[in-house]
Amino acid sequence: MTPEQITLIRGAWTKVASVQAPVAEIFYERLFALDPSLRSQFRADIDTQGKKLVDMMQAIVGSLDQPDQMLASARELGRRHHFYGVRDEDYDSVREAMMWMFAETLGAQYTAEEDQAWRALYDLLAAAMIEPRVQRAAKNEAAANARAEEDSHHVARLGVEFHRVNPQRADVAVILDEDRNL
Repeated sequence: MTPEQITLIRGAWTKVASVQAPVAEIFYERLFALDPSLRSQFRADIDTQGKKLVDMMQAIVGSLDQPDQMLASARELGRRHHFYGVRDEDYDSVREAMMWMFAETLGAQYTAEEDQAWRALYDLLAAAMIEPRVQRAAKNEAAANARAEEDSHHVARLGVEFHRVNPQRADVAVILDEDRNL
């Protein structure tokens, strides 16, 4: 984040706080309008969830000068969100609901520059939140490929052929003997 973006983000957040609008309610109404399927992911009542949202945004704005800490917190939040069932594509709906919340709350006070700064921040945080899931998936794929490789060496020693039915799934295979029988 550039110093200018940080200033714009903090300025927009200060304006939101001064308006005393129900920002969390505005955000969640828009989010569920964009993607009603997301409603089922919120087990707590929406007022409690809204307070968590505002507290989280306040913490993010407060930690803009400490990007390593901010991104580490985002990665941890991403781990929890993945556990709750958040999909990568859900982050797009959240971004649009968040930007809409700013525009709806601030109206003409919300500038294009502030919008661009908030979008850049959101994209940075979303990438950090998705990163642990991507790393875990890559690690799982590498382990599955290693197991498949080990299995194919074992099968070769038995004098049979090992063929993957689906290259994307290391756990689905067909084993043929020397006469090409299953």
